[in-house]
Amino acid sequence: ISPQSLWIIGLATLMLLGSKLFFDYTKFGTAMRATADNPVGAAVVGITRTRMSQYAFAISAGLAGLMGVVITPLYYAAYDTGVMFTVKGFIAAVLGGMYNPFGAVGGGLLLGFLENFGAGLISSGFKDLIALAVLILVLLFRGARRIGLEGKK
Repeated sequence: ISPQSLWIIGLATLMLLGSKLFFDYTKFGTAMRATADNPVGAAVVGITRTRMSQYAFAISAGLAGLMGVVITPLYYAAYDTGVMFTVKGFIAAVLGGMYNPFGAVGGGLLLGFLENFGAGLISSGFKDLIALAVLILVLLFRGARRIGLEGKK
């Protein structure tokens, strides 16, 4: 494991724990969660939705920029570098749960395991295809469960 990978893991862990503490134990984080859950109710108690949205974008841009600085030595920058990171992040969030950041990290670890296992078993050229196949399978099974199709003959 390279030292840069340890920096990435450490910083990602700090960011995850920091965001969990921020959203659970500060008034500002609670206001942001309230605005995301119920914008009308938040507006009734005096929380400005546009301001919370602007703060959310600023915080996410800062966190993404910080991770970009740490991740750049391992991945060369190109015009389309972030596309697969975004897609795989979405797949990890779908696997682990959209409202659970720790579940999303677990989903990311599971996705990474499945990708590398599939790359070793089949071919490394199919890594991205494996991630998209996992997304399709998860959506199919969750959709079937939601409409009640599983278990019926």
